[in-house]
Amino acid sequence: MLLRFRSGWIAVISDAEKAFLQVYLHEDDRDVTRLLCVKDIDKDFSGDNIMVVRFTRVLFGLNVSPFLLAATINHHLETIEDQDMAHKMSNNLFLDNLLMTTDLNTESAFKLYSYPKETFTDMGMNLCVFTTNSKERRKMIPIEDRSEETTPKVLGIPWDIDEDQLVMKVKLDDCKSGKCEY
Repeated sequence: MLLRFRSGWIAVISDAEKAFLQVYLHEDDRDVTRLLCVKDIDKDFSGDNIMVVRFTRVLFGLNVSPFLLAATINHHLETIEDQDMAHKMSNNLFLDNLLMTTDLNTESAFKLYSYPKETFTDMGMNLCVFTTNSKERRKMIPIEDRSEETTPKVLGIPWDIDEDQLVMKVKLDDCKSGKCEY
C-alpha cells in the first residue's frame, strides 16, 4: 500500500470521520451486543436497578470491526458507476484511511478529493482531513475538509507534505554492545 501511495507525483490522503460508528448493526444482530448496566451505582445490583442495553452500531476495538467496516464500504463501492475509481478506492483504503495517488493534471488530482468525498457522502460517511503533497491542490480542498497538519501520519508513518518525504526515525543508542534498536 505504501508503494502504491508513493507511485505517483501527487498523493492525497483522507480519513472517514467516526467510520466505525457509521456502520449500523442489523436489528437481528443487536442481541449479541447486549450488556447489563446498573442504573444507580449506589444501589444493589439486582432487579429494578439493572437495565439491558444493546449496541446499534459497530463497536470500535472488536476484532471483527475492521472487517465489518471494510465489507460495508466495499459493498457500497460495488454499486457506484465509475468502477475504475471504486477499484482504486477499495485497493487504497486501510480501515478508515484513504491513500490515493496520480501522475496526472490538477483536474485529475482534484478528482481524488471530489469523487471519494461524494462517494462516501452517499454512503452516509464524512470523508475529511484531506491533505496532499501539492500546495496548489491543497488550496483547492475546502477548508472544512482540509487538514492543517504538515506532518500527517500515513499508515502510522509521519509524512512531511512540504518536503514530500516519509520520515522514519532510527534510534541507535546501544550499538557498541551489538544490541542496536531500529
